[in-house]
Parts: sequence; structure tokens; C-alpha cells
Amino acid sequence: QHNALNAVVDAGNAAAHRGFVPTRDAAQAMLDALEVWLKSAYVLPGAAQSLQAMTPRRPPKSKV
Repeated sequence: QHNALNAVVDAGNAAAHRGFVPTRDAAQAMLDALEVWLKSAYVLPGAAQSLQAMTPRRPPKSKV
């Protein structure tokens, strides 16, 4: 994710300061990279916590 976000930031800076106009595909790739980062940072931790809370615990191993 680090490389993808660096590319997004660089492209955004180039668009703002150096006249770069990304293609439609490039802009979509930028949005996709941001979406993945936002989901991993804000959505997935809560979803994983909810899943863990609803998952039944393993029964203790029998000592035979």
C-alpha cells in the first residue's frame, strides 16, 4: 500500500502544481488505491472485531 499511496500523492501533486492531467484509467486507479487504503484503515478493523466476537471459541483440548 505504501507504494500505491506514494504514487497517488505524487500524481495528485503533479496535477495540482505541474499541469499533469491523468487519464480516466489513471484517475480510477488513484481512486481504487485510496478506497483500498480507507477500507483497510477504517472498515476492516471493526469488521474483523465483529467477526471475532461472533465466532464460537474452540473447546478446550481433553487431557487424555
